[in-house]
Amino acid sequence: MSTEPCGGNLRRYEAFNTKWFDIYCEDSSNPKSIDSLFKQILQMDDDAEVIVDCGSTSYLSICQVLKAKGFMDEAQSFGKRILLHSIIVGGASCIEALNSYKSLLDNFPDSRTIVWLNKYFGEVRIDGQKFEDTKFYAHYSDRIDGIIPLGPEKDGPMAYDINRMLCDYLTYQEAITTSDYYVITKSRLNMAWRDLNAKLDQANL
Repeated sequence: MSTEPCGGNLRRYEAFNTKWFDIYCEDSSNPKSIDSLFKQILQMDDDAEVIVDCGSTSYLSICQVLKAKGFMDEAQSFGKRILLHSIIVGGASCIEALNSYKSLLDNFPDSRTIVWLNKYFGEVRIDGQKFEDTKFYAHYSDRIDGIIPLGPEKDGPMAYDINRMLCDYLTYQEAITTSDYYVITKSRLNMAWRDLNAKLDQANL
């Protein structure tokens, strides 16, 4: 499910069959409104897994809606397990991303979170320290259920192959099995996919 304006890039991935919801729609009876999204989630089976994608353009808006409508508390009262995911990038935008994550933690003090450390633009360093060694992590560690490092860095054949896959709007499974990619490309993508799955297993999502 996507809350990005006009669906965002996630809708371009045919394999996901993404549904789009308009967080700016004030008509609660509209099937594409944010209220409809919440209602569908609450009505789903207990073993169902739902991913709601919120990009940078809709992040602040959906946080305001979540808080104003009290959806987090309502979902938990229905026995739903909620995990908030936040991406912290390396490079020039690192502090900005960290502040956005802090805002998420402060606005939803009862939430559980997963942190993704994206080193595509450089190692994730805060005042020269790894994320796990910072005072920030020490303060919020009891609410962080997992840390998942993402790679590779910007330069190199693996990064090129992953970027191509993303530009083609393919999943790893699609890219690995397509006849449009060279064998060596598919081999590197398969390695990246196995590595990511191992990290997800370690995070025990």
